[in-house]
Amino acid sequence: MKHRTIRYFSKARALKILEHPMQSDLHTLLSATFAISKSNVVKKHIQNTLLELRAPVYRRTA
Repeated sequence: MKHRTIRYFSKARALKILEHPMQSDLHTLLSATFAISKSNVVKKHIQNTLLELRAPVYRRTA
């Protein structure tokens, strides 16, 4: 497949996730927003947020 076709399917998948935000977790929602965003500032902020979510300090212990 061409790169533009892959990008189209990626954005289409992200738009489906954003149509029903209450059915997905925060990580999935942020990843979908990252795929749709065109602003580099917004993408950098989303990447920093995703990295902070992966940190062991923020993980819940059961």
